[in-house]
Amino acid sequence: MIGCGSSDDSPAEGVGGAGGGAGQDGGAAGKGGSAGKGGAAGSAGAAGKAGAAGTGGSAGAAGNAGAAGNAGAAGNAGAAGNAGSAGGSCVPTTEVCDGDDNDCDGQVDEGCDCKDGDTQSCYSGPDGTSGVGVCKAGTQTCVSGSFGTCADAVLPSEELCNGKDDDCDGETDEGFGQVTCGVGACQITAPGCKDGAIPACNPPEPGVEVCDGTLDEDCDGSVDEGCACTDGAQTACYSGPDGTKDVGACKGGTQTCVQGAWGTCQQEVVPLDEVCNGIDDDCDGQTDEELGALSCGVGACATTAPACVSGQVGTCEPLSPAASESCDGAIDDDCDGVVDDGCACVNGAHRACYSGAPSTLGVGVCVAGEQECSAGAWGPCVGEVLQTDEACNSLDDDCDGEVDEGLGNVSCGIGACHQTMPACVNGEAVTCVPLEPGATEQCDGIVDDDCDGSVDEGCSCSNGETKPCYSGPADTLGKGTCTAGTQTCIGGVWDGVCVGEVTPVAETCDGTDEDCSGAVDDGFGTISCGKGACGVQVPECKDGQLQVCIPGDPSPEICNGVDDDCSGFVDDDGAVSSCVVPNGVPACVSGKCAVGSCAAGFGDCDDDATTGCEADLRTSASACGACGVACADGQACYEGHCATTCAFAPLSFPVPGCANVAANAAATADSSWGGNAPSHANDGNTCTLWNAGHHPVAWWSVDLGAATPIRGMTLVPNMNPSPADVVHVVELSLNGTDWTTQLTLSQSMAAQQVYPFDFGAPVTARYVRVTTTSSPSWVAWAEVGVYTCP
Repeated sequence: MIGCGSSDDSPAEGVGGAGGGAGQDGGAAGKGGSAGKGGAAGSAGAAGKAGAAGTGGSAGAAGNAGAAGNAGAAGNAGAAGNAGSAGGSCVPTTEVCDGDDNDCDGQVDEGCDCKDGDTQSCYSGPDGTSGVGVCKAGTQTCVSGSFGTCADAVLPSEELCNGKDDDCDGETDEGFGQVTCGVGACQITAPGCKDGAIPACNPPEPGVEVCDGTLDEDCDGSVDEGCACTDGAQTACYSGPDGTKDVGACKGGTQTCVQGAWGTCQQEVVPLDEVCNGIDDDCDGQTDEELGALSCGVGACATTAPACVSGQVGTCEPLSPAASESCDGAIDDDCDGVVDDGCACVNGAHRACYSGAPSTLGVGVCVAGEQECSAGAWGPCVGEVLQTDEACNSLDDDCDGEVDEGLGNVSCGIGACHQTMPACVNGEAVTCVPLEPGATEQCDGIVDDDCDGSVDEGCSCSNGETKPCYSGPADTLGKGTCTAGTQTCIGGVWDGVCVGEVTPVAETCDGTDEDCSGAVDDGFGTISCGKGACGVQVPECKDGQLQVCIPGDPSPEICNGVDDDCSGFVDDDGAVSSCVVPNGVPACVSGKCAVGSCAAGFGDCDDDATTGCEADLRTSASACGACGVACADGQACYEGHCATTCAFAPLSFPVPGCANVAANAAATADSSWGGNAPSHANDGNTCTLWNAGHHPVAWWSVDLGAATPIRGMTLVPNMNPSPADVVHVVELSLNGTDWTTQLTLSQSMAAQQVYPFDFGAPVTARYVRVTTTSSPSWVAWAEVGVYTCP
């Protein structure tokens, strides 16, 4: 483009002078317009555009309400104009709860309880429950100056059996108690709530009633029904006449409960007829009573003896005459018919006597006797019973306190016929009778079954006896799987079968040494299969398994000098698809990715396939139109040509008095390329661009800093080819999260053209986002304006 080098004079007072126009290429610099005088409400002078060597316009003096003058843009040689001083003004609008004095009355957000879009935590439940269990605080959002309802809060509720603390008291599933069901042994108690669910209460199956006195095993509500007693219980018993228990020999016994009924009375003794045995057999409190007495002898020899003495039948023998008569005047002591001739003692005197060991007196059958003075001398000890050898008679003959002890055993028979038994049982001598011999010898190596004095005669071995056996080659025993077996003696001879032996067999692939050579799975080779990257070689036998040669899995062919898809050809069809060449078409050469061709407007200037066609020949000052073509100092590359001016049109909006609130506000985008930052799309300079660096979908967004009534927008796109059919979606948001679509533009647009869009009525928003969903080129904006109007 060619600019003019002349300058404009200042307009009337109150408006700043416009800057001089652009000078001709290579021409003399135009002079900037002089500064206008600041009027009461004048606007500051706009900066003059510098020519190739022009001087920037002077800034207008500050008016009372004049806006700041823009500095003149630098020409190739011209200096920038000075900015005008800022004037102050306020354009009243409806007060909005945004932290600003919108109606210019000196008060901020009057009538507002809060600032729109602000949020605060809220909770109406009882104190101490928020953040406990399921309870949590919600959020209130300021809308039109007032906080709205409390959203998403969770308050305490009735506790449910669900594994949660519903009433927010710090306990989970409490208060459900326990559930009891069934009776007797079938009764169980289960928790009313477990693991967040109400469990079923299922009593176990009833069993058979046992007379144990404790459990209702058949679960019918009754314990031990049909039982007279508790199994194992014992009770005293006595079947004799009343008053005889524990008198004399009589004593009670014991009954034991078996299967719910009392058994017989064991070990009781009931009254019997009195016999001469030193025992009160009839249990009347007297021993050996009413058995009578015996008398015999003459003179001093006359005597009377009891019919029963100390349990023994008594005998009556005349007393022996004394050697000499005692002189008592009454008794014929020597029984010769003469009283007291040669008597050594007083006839008739008596004394007890016992000639046995003192420790035996009164034990068993041993009792004392009596001596009487006769014929002046003591007669024999009559009636004493002394200890004798123990006999088998149910008596304590040796007076040691035991009956029939020490009589030993009797044995008889040989071999399997031999048996031994006590020599005395219940006071009776036992006769030993040998057992009957077996029919034949059993060949067991232990017993003489036929009782002939020989063990296993006629047997080669003992039944059940075993011995090792092995029929394979001697050098294979104990190697690999080969092991000895066992022969067993059956019927007194060795069985001909060697049970359990393992002998050599042909080797198989099973991880064992079947031929017992000392090597496992020997004699196997290798197998191969597959082409290219799928080629595999495996052993024929491995880890005891026959191997199957399975070619490796083919993978998509990539450019690497390898037959990845196992087709037998290297880098064949499809290999080039693994190559990525930005802004170009890839090729595969000698196993490496290369640039096949570049997209229109791009070039591979660094000869590096990894960066692809990295040079934008339309905009690169070092490769403008072709690699190696650099623009001169002070020039820029536009559409592949070096130029010294910007050909973009200035922004404009059709509604008078509106201000661009997006200018220099914080901008973001989904991506950026080549230094073309998001801020270039709202910097007030249509000569700078934001470029996403890729095709749609791509978005650019601006934060206006506060909720603002928006009347419309101006869009200046950049694309190649131009014009082209595009689709742009304009969205608005108060919080940057929730978006509302305001416009969907589906039309043909041209690069560097100004497209204004009037909403018709203000729409309040803080964030504006433009998303390009369809375009033939990379997504880029030269400038985006957002306007608010008085």
